[in-house]
This record gives sequence, C-alpha cells and structure tokens, in this order.
Amino acid sequence: MYKESYFDGSLFFYIGHAILAILITVLTLGICAP
Repeated sequence: MYKESYFDGSLFFYIGHAILAILITVLTLGICAP
C-alpha cells in the first residue's frame, strides 16, 4: 500500500513537471517567435 501511494505521488509529480515544461516551452516560443 505504501509503495502504491509512492508510485501515485511520483506519477503526479511527473505529470505536473511535464505540464510545467510544456507551458515554459510555449511561452518561450511565443516570446521569441511572435
């Protein structure tokens, strides 16, 4: 049960990090290439 909870936390953190990276990429492209 503890291992499953740890896996869920890691997956949530990975998804959040991926979304943040995509947001930064889109903002950078929008600023550099308007």
